[in-house]
Amino acid sequence: MDPIPEVWLRGPIPGIQPYLQPAAHTLQQVREDIEPEVQGLTTDQLWQRPGGAAAIGFHLHHLPGSLERLLTYSRGESLSPEQMARLASERTVHEDRPRLEALLARLTGEIERRSIISDPFLKRPCCRSGR
Repeated sequence: MDPIPEVWLRGPIPGIQPYLQPAAHTLQQVREDIEPEVQGLTTDQLWQRPGGAAAIGFHLHHLPGSLERLLTYSRGESLSPEQMARLASERTVHEDRPRLEALLARLTGEIERRSIISDPFLKRPCCRSGR
C-alpha cells in the first residue's frame, strides 16, 4: 500500500483563505500524525517526566486548549469561564493523569470543531471585492 501524501501535497482545503492554507494543512497533519505516534504508550510512558520536563500527556492536554485560546483571541474575544477552567486544569494534569483515549479524543475533537478548518471567522473572504 502506498503511503498517503502529506496534507499539503493533497491540495488546498476547500473554503480556507489562501493565506491560511499552510496553517490549515499543519493542523490536519498534526491530527493525522499524533495518534500513530502515541498509540501503544503505557500510562507510565505517557506521564513520565524525564528530567522534570512536561510529560507527553501534558502536551496532548495542552494542544487543544492552546488551539482554542489562539482562535478565540484571533476573533478578538476574551476567554470564557469554561476556557479559563480548561486552562487552569493544565496546572494539575500531571496529577490527574487523564487516559490516552480521552486526551486524543479531546485533541482531535478540538481540531475538527474549533480549528481553522471549520472556524467560520477564518473562512470569510480575506479581501474586499474590487481589490
